[in-house]
Amino acid sequence: MGEYYLNRYNIAGHRIRIARYMHKPRLTQKDLVGLMYIRHNILLTQNAISHIENGQRYITDLELTAFSRVLEVSIAWLLGETNDPTPEKRTTQRGITSSDGPDE
Repeated sequence: MGEYYLNRYNIAGHRIRIARYMHKPRLTQKDLVGLMYIRHNILLTQNAISHIENGQRYITDLELTAFSRVLEVSIAWLLGETNDPTPEKRTTQRGITSSDGPDE
């Protein structure tokens, strides 16, 4: 990985910040806190979001999935594996294809 990732607790935080800015409408950290709780029952503080975005806090797999869905970007993009933020298509338990974006 590059020097950028030295002394960091996550690699997705920077892209979470970018995704907040790209989101329509643009989301504040407080907005993201609310959406994470309302949509996924994940309780974070604004301070926690700040620490995540600055690479100073770990992100769990559940949080990463929720960030992807709330911010409407792919997990691969959050992890820097692709330059395309478009959510991947996934098949639900009922065989319905949907995006890796927000739950309906």
